[in-house]
Amino acid sequence: MAKYIVQLRRGIKEKAADGTITRDDWETYTQKKPTEAIPREGELVLEYDNGIPRLKIGNGIDPFSALPYLSVDSFILPKQVATTIYADKWIMTDDNYNLIDEYGNLINEEGNITEESYYSVDEAGNFVDENGNVVKIRYAQRVEITNVTITANSKVDLNPTQEMLAVFHEKDLAFVAENDGGAVWVYCVGQKPANDYTIQTTVTEVTANG
Repeated sequence: MAKYIVQLRRGIKEKAADGTITRDDWETYTQKKPTEAIPREGELVLEYDNGIPRLKIGNGIDPFSALPYLSVDSFILPKQVATTIYADKWIMTDDNYNLIDEYGNLINEEGNITEESYYSVDEAGNFVDENGNVVKIRYAQRVEITNVTITANSKVDLNPTQEMLAVFHEKDLAFVAENDGGAVWVYCVGQKPANDYTIQTTVTEVTANG
């Protein structure tokens, strides 16, 4: 069977009053040497090779014959998973993502002190820096996301339901997830959460340019 090459995006350009096609861009791929045609950047090109469909995407530079075929792995689709955050795992942190214990010491994820008396504590129980400024405190915890591989390029978004948003608003809570080189942390602004929450989460792989 002959090989047929068909581009998908341009479509018909001109029609006569009677509906006859007078010019269309499909003819680009029906020339004597269609594989030498240069698809536009982002243009999808469908090739039927002996009845087997295969796709390429143009870059505006290379001819069709030089472009790679798309594989299933070429398509980046978001994955929906559930993330649970636990009331007993919150650690205090400052705006620079330093983890802090109740005495103002810097600690690591395991709770070990890495620098003593980094902040002082005033009479009201606030953390104070060396200039006497009250430090804004958030709460953080590292979460485990199952059924999906988290890489350094994974974008992680929490998607609470409307009912959850109403509860968070009532309790003055706001959550955000951040990916630190493949380790996912959830940060809470507001008071320390007193309950566990399981939140629908979207994980999307992004490219360096994405």
